[in-house]
Amino acid sequence: MVLRSEVLRALAEITSGGLQQWQRDHMIRFGIRVGTRRLEFLAMDVLAEAFRRQAVLLGQLQYLLTRVGQDSAAADVLRQLPDAHQSALVVLEDATRQVEAHAFGPSERLHGA
Repeated sequence: MVLRSEVLRALAEITSGGLQQWQRDHMIRFGIRVGTRRLEFLAMDVLAEAFRRQAVLLGQLQYLLTRVGQDSAAADVLRQLPDAHQSALVVLEDATRQVEAHAFGPSERLHGA
């Protein structure tokens, strides 16, 4: 699989040499719009849910810290945060792979092959 960074580097090289009109049109009217839309949807749906768990835990932590005698419960919430953060990172990595797989194809497509 071609990684997004490799595809973008190849696209930068092609662009620096001058784009053909069909390449420019494709990027303007399709490629950039689709990529942006997909990233936006991922951010709103998948990532929002992954990071929502952390937000809930932080809200619980704030509440517990305002209550005298709740330090043990607050510590329990703090212990859950690393796992929640790791889970969110896994979701982020998976989302990145999905974007790379769907929004970017083999570099030959950039050359019109």
